[in-house]
Amino acid sequence: LGALADMTDEIQTAIDELAETGGTVALAAGIYGISRTINLRPGVVLLGAGKKATTIRAAYGHKLVTDWDNVYFAKRAFDQIRWAADWKPHYAKDKNAALIRIFDDSGIEELRLELGGGANIGVLLGNNCERSIHGAFLNYVDVDGGATNSYGNDYDYGAMSAGLLSVGSNDELTLFKSCFT
Repeated sequence: LGALADMTDEIQTAIDELAETGGTVALAAGIYGISRTINLRPGVVLLGAGKKATTIRAAYGHKLVTDWDNVYFAKRAFDQIRWAADWKPHYAKDKNAALIRIFDDSGIEELRLELGGGANIGVLLGNNCERSIHGAFLNYVDVDGGATNSYGNDYDYGAMSAGLLSVGSNDELTLFKSCFT
């Protein structure tokens, strides 16, 4: 296996098979290339062999794709400007892409995520409804944004790079010994 190959279907199928019961999808040491965002189902853990041993990145020759149509963005509160809901059209238009999307009671452990190759978001916390995401976690995760950058100002939206992006509300989000560079 490796970043030359697109492993999206194999990883997503293993996750989807645990959608009803929950459980752990274990990835052996190596580099896993993906071509679209991996969606963790509630109760599923994506476990690597160590953050220096298991890496997920965009597959060579593929432009990473995220489906923004089913991501709920928090509504404007108290007439605030530049709220999460304001960003949604820009994310879709600019084809921003996340490596992994986390839902309720799911998370990732012992992994390294490399941005680049179209991936400018490491982990997206985004539900498909107004309900908060509950119990999401990242344990021993490194997100390396070395190949990406961001720009913007106080008055306009700019291209964005983020190790962790939350576009709704979250309850009991846990980050343990994780690093975002």
